[in-house]
Amino acid sequence: MSPDEQRPLDRLESRVADLQARGLLGPYSAVTADTVFGNLVRAVAAQPHVRTVAVTDGDGRLVGIIPIRAFYGALFADVYPEALMGEVGSVGGALDVADHIVHPTAGEIMLASKSVALADTLHDAFIALRRSGHTGLPVVDQGKRPVGYLDLLAILPLWEQRPTHE
Repeated sequence: MSPDEQRPLDRLESRVADLQARGLLGPYSAVTADTVFGNLVRAVAAQPHVRTVAVTDGDGRLVGIIPIRAFYGALFADVYPEALMGEVGSVGGALDVADHIVHPTAGEIMLASKSVALADTLHDAFIALRRSGHTGLPVVDQGKRPVGYLDLLAILPLWEQRPTHE
């Protein structure tokens, strides 16, 4: 481990990029705005710890987010009632129906884009997360392309690492 990796993180001086360098950013989940709902369900299932899915354009730039609450709202409000009314008897069958109902694409259920930048300090990232009302947000590079996921609970323990100044 290099000396920089051993140095404690400081919430006012350390950057989100420092977390990335130390391998502390979580894997993220991203889909394009035209992703059909069934594939969105599969993306969420592949990264169950991610509470906010990044929605990107064709160039990979962040254009919106889907918080897990919005995802579950779409899933349970639209997929399962439709499944109950039809001849669908399984989650797999419900997913087959999901692509043809009220929310056929990720772009139709996404919310406005919110993110944390690699250049943000840990303090700024914490504030951005708190103000967003979400427990986690995509981390983006200078080109607004997702490069990781930052969860509020991942930042809190870093405060414990801050050396005390006398």
